[in-house]
Amino acid sequence: MHFIPIPEHPYCRRTLERRDPYIRALAEYPRLISLPLYSRMPDADVDYVIEAVEEITERFRKRCSGSA
Repeated sequence: MHFIPIPEHPYCRRTLERRDPYIRALAEYPRLISLPLYSRMPDADVDYVIEAVEEITERFRKRCSGSA
């Protein structure tokens, strides 16, 4: 399950006349990621997801700051 802006839902695409009120949601939508998460997810899998996000965040931070 992940976030989908209201105007992107199939029903709403047919019925909404204006997309202006949703401009921010539509702009941010392509930048979002969905993380695996469910009530019975084992702690080891939760830890794995956390570590992966931390690693990706650190790589991006280094690349944006110009560090190798």
